[in-house]
Amino acid sequence: MESHHAAEDSSGLPRRREPDLAGLAMFTLDPAGRVTSWSVTATRLFGYRAAAMTGQHVCDVLLTGPGQRELVRQALAEAAAGRTWSVTVAGGQLGEGRFAIRWEPLAGLGGGAVVIAQRALPQHGQSWLSEAAARIGTTLDLTQTAREVADVAVPGFADAAAIFGAERLLAADELTAPGAGQPAVVRRLAARLAGRATAVTDRLLRPGEVLVFGPDSPSARAMATGGPVAYEQLDPDFVHRIERRPGGPEVTASYTSFLAVPLIARGVVVGCATFGRAPASPPFTPADFSLAGELASRAAVCIDNARLYSRERRTALRCRPACCPASQMSWSAWRWPGATCRWARASSAVTGTTSSRCPAAARR
Repeated sequence: MESHHAAEDSSGLPRRREPDLAGLAMFTLDPAGRVTSWSVTATRLFGYRAAAMTGQHVCDVLLTGPGQRELVRQALAEAAAGRTWSVTVAGGQLGEGRFAIRWEPLAGLGGGAVVIAQRALPQHGQSWLSEAAARIGTTLDLTQTAREVADVAVPGFADAAAIFGAERLLAADELTAPGAGQPAVVRRLAARLAGRATAVTDRLLRPGEVLVFGPDSPSARAMATGGPVAYEQLDPDFVHRIERRPGGPEVTASYTSFLAVPLIARGVVVGCATFGRAPASPPFTPADFSLAGELASRAAVCIDNARLYSRERRTALRCRPACCPASQMSWSAWRWPGATCRWARASSAVTGTTSSRCPAAARR
């Protein structure tokens, strides 16, 4: 049995218990991306010997998947600027599963990068959901909340994620979910693709873009039925739209397993989330449906809270000019000589209570 007491070395000082680094691999690249050294641990992790890797461009022998050449170009640029860069990737010649890779500047003549890699094990289960709950809902900004959901899902649960809000709910505050056989009009709030920079993802999957999912599309069916829908091919209309954008064909070809999950808060469908996995990752299973449902349930409440906050704030701003001059008031309170009117904050909007009515509204 392993002892948990600190051992002592010959000097009588406690010997620190070091973490197990057996799963880490290291290799180096020159500024052009060619492998300049390949460690024994890299051979153990990826299965390739140093003789076969040294001198080769990393995109020709290891990171050969769609979009990975651009990823390497960006990582080397960050290293050349003296910054570290981390990413989780899958596919190419990496082998089965996903890998967390860290790029650090290589000091000395010529520069380049030290690349440290480790297999990224999925964090499925209650521990992952607890972490997700702590990371989602830190703000009442709608877009940022959706980004938090996408960041939690990738790479812990999927290789790609997109979060959508129901457009009629966001634009007109209509609490009507699409019925069976009806299209779903949604607004993309955020998206995340493993191994791709946020700016690249946002150019392909634009935040704020309004889309119409056909009646037979998996996302529309998930919103109509209130349950998860697994599928293996993207909607043809979506593929056609994305492939017209730079880098779009690589994205549409990068994933082979998909899952659409409705976002339901307080009994209302407020949107949907879609997840994708690359060929190197296992397809979605019924166990994943349950996990995605838990994540979607927690995410939906946070997203709806942010939506309610945005609605109440817009209402307050519309009322402001009629209440008093802007120079005599603030967001948290409007003050007149001898009287104070406090508008309901976001917390009251979420709970459904208000502390007072806008005086301008009361006079109407």
